[in-house]
Amino acid sequence: SHLGVKGDRLLGYLPISLKADLIRDIVTPYLEDCFFIKDSGLDFQRYIVQSLVLEVYLPGEHLFHAGQQCGTLFFVYKGSVDLQTEAGVKFKTVALCSMFEFSAFMFEPHLCTAVTGTRCETFHLRMDAFLKGLRDFNLEDEFKRYLSVNESVLSSSKAEINKTIQNLSSSKMVKFLNASKTMVKVTKGVFLPNSPGYFGWCLVTFLGCIYYIISIPLKISFATSATSLSAFLLDLLVDTIFVADVYMCLRKLAVKMPSGIMSDPKQFGKHYLETDFRFDRLSLIPLATCAYLFGARGTLYGCARLFQLLRVVRIGKYLGGLVEGINVRSSLDITTASLRIFQIFALIIVLVHLFGCVFHLLGIEDEDSPGETWIVVDGMEDEPSSRRYLRSFYWSLYTITTIGFGSVPVVTIPERILAMATMAIGAVICDAGLTAVLASIISNKDRQAGTNSRRIQCCKLYMETTDVAETLQERILDFYSYTDNSVKNVNEDEILGSLSPSLASEIVQYFCLFPLRSCALFDKYEGGAIYSLIKLMKPYLAVPGECLSRIGSPCDSIFV
Repeated sequence: SHLGVKGDRLLGYLPISLKADLIRDIVTPYLEDCFFIKDSGLDFQRYIVQSLVLEVYLPGEHLFHAGQQCGTLFFVYKGSVDLQTEAGVKFKTVALCSMFEFSAFMFEPHLCTAVTGTRCETFHLRMDAFLKGLRDFNLEDEFKRYLSVNESVLSSSKAEINKTIQNLSSSKMVKFLNASKTMVKVTKGVFLPNSPGYFGWCLVTFLGCIYYIISIPLKISFATSATSLSAFLLDLLVDTIFVADVYMCLRKLAVKMPSGIMSDPKQFGKHYLETDFRFDRLSLIPLATCAYLFGARGTLYGCARLFQLLRVVRIGKYLGGLVEGINVRSSLDITTASLRIFQIFALIIVLVHLFGCVFHLLGIEDEDSPGETWIVVDGMEDEPSSRRYLRSFYWSLYTITTIGFGSVPVVTIPERILAMATMAIGAVICDAGLTAVLASIISNKDRQAGTNSRRIQCCKLYMETTDVAETLQERILDFYSYTDNSVKNVNEDEILGSLSPSLASEIVQYFCLFPLRSCALFDKYEGGAIYSLIKLMKPYLAVPGECLSRIGSPCDSIFV
């Protein structure tokens, strides 16, 4: 939705004044109802606007957990947020509001858990920025008085939420009101992306598309007077697979959307009808079957199968499902660069096949108007179809790659027009497209290798001029070697920084939540306190032999 640009950077392109005006226009309705901020004066409100940060959340992400220390104020201006008990029972949905009353009982742990119900866009105000603003504008005493005056309002609101949570926690309706979104609820028989059934069906349909690409041009160009029954039955089998594919897309194959996985058959069936079905319904027309039953054979039967060729439009989706399944279910890692190379080589082979078939079709001598064509001049009249196909494929290959041996004659005007079109397309795809892809891949690798080499050389020069001990030099060079070769220059801080705070926190939770809960230091702490601690944790890369702590030194870090 945002073309790969993180939320805060969307506003970072604007000058400060325009950015402040834009945010003020969006959040003014929320500031006018927000606790204390609405009565604090224009200068402080202007400071609050300049301190807000835009974040984007997908459905099911946690803004905060019950028991976690309050550190952020959220202004939800697009989407909705579900408030849940610690057990995951939803008791309220809020939208288009300031969540001050739910997230800022000042300096106290959160009473509930907030989970995004839909795709959300929110503005964040960090509590440290809020407190800094109070100090800078000399509003600390006024804020304390404001808290004293509104203590009864805050207490009653807090008591009301606590009462609701207690009622839900002790009620038998917990079983029916469980609103946990941590797992995708799957209808029976539906295949999720990356599942074995989904991968298998993508493989079957991908092979079916390949069969269409190869067989239909051959049936038109190299047709015999009679199409065999076995060839017709094979075509009918593949057509049946794609009829079944329509049913699978309507009822069985879940769809991965930017907002999450669409696993309800009604939803992904409707999505399919509104998108890909417009081409698929044309490919379902049984024109070729009817033509065969009414006696059509040869080229006429092949032309009747052109409707089925529309299925090839979706081959990219089938290939994407295969690649994702291979990456998830095997040790292979198909990178974007290798996939791009495969796609462009596959496109070249397909075009060579298609132009070769068209070239052969133009070379077939018409009985009513005999004349010289490339087949006659090249002496291929009496050769079998396999030799003719190999010859036309050879001509198409050296023409589309713009090598141009010229060993196969081009005689008639239609053949020359086809040759010019083939060379023009080949110049774009082979000379420009393939060269650009390979140059981009090589350039990226050279740039990274140059950066690594320069960093190591500078470090060596620095260590030599400062007389660093040789053992320490070896450890430093080992670190660079490890980060360059084993870790592939992956910067964990940069990766986590590109995600929303919720997703970044969930990644850290995956590694740290169980070890911290198992640690004797934190036996008496609630889960919310552990979540607060996790938000402060940062990735750290240590190589063999590195000292993390020493006996007698102050303990200022926790390592997981």
